[in-house]
Amino acid sequence: TSTIVYPDDKSELSIKDAVTKKQPEYMLITLGVNGVSFMDEQYFVTEYTKLVQAVKEASPNTKIILNSIYPITASYSEKGNGITNEKINTANTWVERVANSLGVKYLDSESAVKDETGALPDKYCNGDGLHLNTDGFNLIINYIRTHGYQ
Repeated sequence: TSTIVYPDDKSELSIKDAVTKKQPEYMLITLGVNGVSFMDEQYFVTEYTKLVQAVKEASPNTKIILNSIYPITASYSEKGNGITNEKINTANTWVERVANSLGVKYLDSESAVKDETGALPDKYCNGDGLHLNTDGFNLIINYIRTHGYQ
């Protein structure tokens, strides 16, 4: 089981254990960019579904938002590591399907940082082609504030 660093005490916990401990009112899940390079649809959907079901079981009152996977820059797509915007777009349809099947919200926040070609503009990237910088995250945060649970 993968672990995360629990913000309150810096301990390493599984996501389910962290949610059990915290009982958050809202939980935004943004996962999958690395998985698109090696996971097929069935594997991706199965694993994502198990995670969301575990969160729902651990904290039934938490409002869960499944967030879209963010695009990568055009130059990153050319590196040949298996992550492409085409695969990300396809995986986002899988994330949305998981959300719909489990009765949780899907949020298309990737649209806040996509250019006209569907790529992440360099100005919103931290320089590695994959991760957002502060400006990119600010766009995402504003999107979440205006399109998340109202």
